[in-house]
Amino acid sequence: MRRIVNNPPRGIGKATVERAATAADAAGVSLLEGLRIVAGEGGRAGSKVADFLNVVDGLARELPELSPAEAIARVLDRSGYLRSLEQQGTTEAEGRLENLRELLAGADDFARANSALGDDERSALELFLEEVALVADIDQADTRADRVSMMTVHSAKGLEYPIVFLVGLEEGIFPHSASARDERGVEEERRLCYVGMTRAMERLTISCAEERRRFGSRSYQVPSRFLSEIPEELVEGELPGGPKPARGGDYNIDYSYAQESAGEGSTLGPGLRVRHPIFGEGTVMQVAGSGQGQKLRIRFDRVGIKTVLVRFANLEVV
Repeated sequence: MRRIVNNPPRGIGKATVERAATAADAAGVSLLEGLRIVAGEGGRAGSKVADFLNVVDGLARELPELSPAEAIARVLDRSGYLRSLEQQGTTEAEGRLENLRELLAGADDFARANSALGDDERSALELFLEEVALVADIDQADTRADRVSMMTVHSAKGLEYPIVFLVGLEEGIFPHSASARDERGVEEERRLCYVGMTRAMERLTISCAEERRRFGSRSYQVPSRFLSEIPEELVEGELPGGPKPARGGDYNIDYSYAQESAGEGSTLGPGLRVRHPIFGEGTVMQVAGSGQGQKLRIRFDRVGIKTVLVRFANLEVV
């Protein structure tokens, strides 16, 4: 409750929250009920709290009847959190927006996979929340046990394993799309990639996908730029994106734009509708350049006009 009561900012300061906490302690009730006490006292602070409680109570009535994805989308809209992130326009906010879209996609997948699952006592939303409850247990991980450990690169710091699989080495994923426009951001992603690679004591396997389902739809992927930076003498087999070259040669990873769906003859040009993983859907206004340096000027429905580099934008034709 303390995390969400004023996020996004809605004029409920720390002093008001502490007053509600004190009232809650005195009455032996939860912080939510303490906020109801403050709201009943009136005044400017009470009015702000009352507005917040109206949102909470309205969602409490509506969510049990919705699917998990619909419930999450309703909360993001009614709380104003999604609108707040879109207005910030920062790299961090864009990363959070992408996380939220992945959450929605995961909730949708859960609903389809468990459509036949019935529970008389718990709603579909409760079942989903139970399924995805996050437990930060990396500190208690038994790295000696005979089992596979799944973790993020961030969580892997300080750990080592005989065999490591590093997956998702694709532009827009690693490096993350929110970092691609900032050289410092790319450098941080490169450092994290090095961390992930060096967790392997004996053998490292790296993979990338030619296409994957992201944000509820199919998208075509481009191999990560970090793959071309791996010394040739350390590689066995083939690098994603092309065959392993002769010793001493340059890696030939294809970074060209290939966003055409099977059976479609899509070409880039003004008027084309596209979807960006962060900015959403938009219309191409102008195309400049060609090949790896091709740029698009796009008017996005939500965030206005942006210029993106095709090979890093991870666009999908819609």
